[in-house]
Amino acid sequence: MDFQQKLSARPETKFAFSQALQKSLEILRLPQVDLALFIHQEIEKNPILELDSFSSGSFNHPVPDTAGTLSLRDHLLSQVREAFDSPQMQKVAEELIGYLDEKGFFTEPLEKLTILFGLPILHLEKVLVTLQTFDPPGIFSRHLQEAFLIQLERQGQKDSLSYRLVQQAYDDLIHGRYSAMKKKLQTTTIELRTAIQRLARLSTRPAAKFHVHSAQPIHPDLRIFRVDRQWFVEPIEELLPKFHIQEEYAETPELRSFFASAKWLIRSLGRRKKLLLAIGTYLVKKQASFLNSKGPLTQITSLELSSLFGVHESTISRAIADKYIETPCGLLPFRTLISSASDPAKELLQRLILSEDKKFPLTDDQLAEKMKKAGCDIARRTIAKYRKQLEIASAAVRKHLR
Repeated sequence: MDFQQKLSARPETKFAFSQALQKSLEILRLPQVDLALFIHQEIEKNPILELDSFSSGSFNHPVPDTAGTLSLRDHLLSQVREAFDSPQMQKVAEELIGYLDEKGFFTEPLEKLTILFGLPILHLEKVLVTLQTFDPPGIFSRHLQEAFLIQLERQGQKDSLSYRLVQQAYDDLIHGRYSAMKKKLQTTTIELRTAIQRLARLSTRPAAKFHVHSAQPIHPDLRIFRVDRQWFVEPIEELLPKFHIQEEYAETPELRSFFASAKWLIRSLGRRKKLLLAIGTYLVKKQASFLNSKGPLTQITSLELSSLFGVHESTISRAIADKYIETPCGLLPFRTLISSASDPAKELLQRLILSEDKKFPLTDDQLAEKMKKAGCDIARRTIAKYRKQLEIASAAVRKHLR
């Protein structure tokens, strides 16, 4: 897109503060690969932004090729534009997409988001209800029970025994209390079995068909290393395109909104970098013993970090979401070093994974066996649950990350 094409596409209104805030939060949340794509798109749209001569964009800076594979986010965004007429509600809906977990569930309490959006909880609930009508069925459910109910309703099964089973006897269902289910629903063994078989065909992971994250390479945002006895923290920005503002157009009246947008982009990128470095530096200070394999993790919470850096706790959550640090122990999610020492089982799990043979990572069954020998007897499914909470990939994925 040349300069004239960009100019013809200029915004019809001034660069609104609310829009700037939403995009700033988006920049903070994006991991490096997604951020690179975002920056390229901003440069493409803004006529006063120009790639540096030594930065030829996608040729030197890999950008995800999304032409052949539709991401879950893109799939949902296309539906947002169709479902919401209000620009404000569109922005809220787009922001809520960022809170989906890897299964497609929305587990963030809406009460926490009322402050962030400055909206009554009833408005957020209305947006969420609309989002729950999106494809794939069950997306934006707050828990598995709700996901089952949404999927059954979409199949026209709201009056079925399967629907009543999930709605009225869910606790009995998940604990296998067949007698209690039959009594509560006044049904026969055969009818109950048929209803359960229908439930078995429902998805427990609404976002499963879009889950291609494990096949994508992980690019850390920070590097932590040690020289002699001194620790260093530095940003990793190899993927990010380098660009500049064409100052000669700064005073052009019809380009003022573009100029404001460009300034905002640079400031937002600077704030993101500054906050990640601050968090990384603090983590090194607190977790140096752990990183040296000489001691346990020190408990650090998001609340502690938010107080330290003078930002909201949700800002810290955005800053560390889906981001990795390159450390002497290997690639670690930010969350591995935050809020984990309060649970000895999770700390032991982390230690076992950090000390495993990188060529032959431990499976969940092997981890469960090792933890049992160490005096911590927990089930394999609990291992999987803890891994997800700590943002640690499965053995199959870790083998390719090392």
